[in-house]
Amino acid sequence: MEISFIPRWILKLLGIDEFIRYDVSVLVSNLLIVIVFFSFGNKLLELLSYLPHFCLFDRVFGFECPACGVTRAFCEFGDGKIGSGIQQNYAAILVGVFVVIQIPIRLIIILKQDTKIILQKISRIGSSIILALILLNWIRTLFLT
Repeated sequence: MEISFIPRWILKLLGIDEFIRYDVSVLVSNLLIVIVFFSFGNKLLELLSYLPHFCLFDRVFGFECPACGVTRAFCEFGDGKIGSGIQQNYAAILVGVFVVIQIPIRLIIILKQDTKIILQKISRIGSSIILALILLNWIRTLFLT
């Protein structure tokens, strides 16, 4: 669940060492997520409403996916409405905290390469725990609604 959407070829063009490209991509990706949601908040939902979109999971199976509401929750968090965001999807607060925690973790990995293996392992374990909690929350939501 480590979010990395900056293409590595761009990082290569920028001269980023191949041993830290992934960590730089995760760092920049998570920074962008935090900046966008805190800059725009619920205004982002208004902008996104102009784009055609649908949940493929919902269309195929007829019920919401495990991550349904996370974008809306992040928009609420960006506006400072933590309680309202948590109501969108309880797991969103965990995902949000994990995204924010990735920023210092990746900075430490980039600056202190001797910490890379242990911090990446901690991050992967954290990712697995967050994914399991998202699925548990989804199952709970399916049975309560």
